[in-house]
Amino acid sequence: MKDTAGQPFEITLSVAGSEGDRGEGMVGTWKEEGNTAVVTWNTGWTTKIAKEGDQYKKTAYGKDQPLDGPPTTARTRKR
Repeated sequence: MKDTAGQPFEITLSVAGSEGDRGEGMVGTWKEEGNTAVVTWNTGWTTKIAKEGDQYKKTAYGKDQPLDGPPTTARTRKR
């Protein structure tokens, strides 16, 4: 994935939760909503990863930003 500044980072979804590998101590929990993984981070940000055909779309929402509104960032990546 890429963060809001375009810097690459990894998200690992596991049964126990999720972790972001950015060297910043970002950790969070995730849940499945339809075809979307919703990750809530300890920073207050939320990341949504949705499968759309053969691509994955990542959207990020800032702290206190409504998740049903426009995202702070959106990126699509082929898998």
